[in-house]
Amino acid sequence: MANANTDLSTEISVLWILSLLVVLTGLSYLVVTGLHLNDLQVFGTAFVFLVLILVSISTFSLNLGHIPMGKTLNQSALFFMGGFFGWMMLLKSTTISSLTSKSILLEIVEHKLPPFWNWFLSCIAAPFAEESWFLLAMPLLMIYVMNKINEELNLNLSTSTTLFFVIIVSAIIFANFHVGVKAFTVFAVSAIMFRTTQLLFYWGDLKLGMLSKIDFIPSFALGIHVSNNINASLGYIQSLGLLLTHPLGIILLILFIIMLYMAINSLATIMLLPNERKKLLTST
Repeated sequence: MANANTDLSTEISVLWILSLLVVLTGLSYLVVTGLHLNDLQVFGTAFVFLVLILVSISTFSLNLGHIPMGKTLNQSALFFMGGFFGWMMLLKSTTISSLTSKSILLEIVEHKLPPFWNWFLSCIAAPFAEESWFLLAMPLLMIYVMNKINEELNLNLSTSTTLFFVIIVSAIIFANFHVGVKAFTVFAVSAIMFRTTQLLFYWGDLKLGMLSKIDFIPSFALGIHVSNNINASLGYIQSLGLLLTHPLGIILLILFIIMLYMAINSLATIMLLPNERKKLLTST
């Protein structure tokens, strides 16, 4: 379990704020486009994702003072790429398929936007917004509210009880965000189980020290989410080609290459200097 008093480098926040700013730029363009075309569905979809990210950033700033995507820059990049390529290899080497159900918002505008912007919403905006909110910011706010209620009403709820409630509710809300009022599908069950596992690993370790040997880094979950949505949309090769056709796509590709370089550098450090392994895989 990480030491909660460990000093956090500002570099990690700079990297993810830069990444989020690129995402917010794209979403802002879609908001303006929706208004210009008088298309409330395009406007509403982009606006909701925009608000989720902004509220998440505000929550992190007020409660944590940093973007909680890792403890160091190299660690964050390594786990993001580990999630991205690990999920890609898993999908390609087994018979399992991506979690393909789109959120209600994405289904609304699926056939209304050019190919790049459809891809951007599904593969970039949705993962960033959903991981920032459903994995990090919303549970953080729920824990804060639960603790306040616990204090005011003297309920004597244990940390584990609070976490159990927060994790289950967060997972159900995440699944419902995708399936809405549809039948309780296999996807919904899979989404709840998958999200519950991620929430349990991250918040369980953070609050209860469940993982003793390694931290669960949120950038790992983001990498999985991005990889899953890319595979479920156009696939990896076609997505690369699409990125090269748009200026924002090229910027995203450059950010990806920078993070890939940092991840490779981190991996090389682990392999060449085993004593550095603990520093990169944990925050102690």
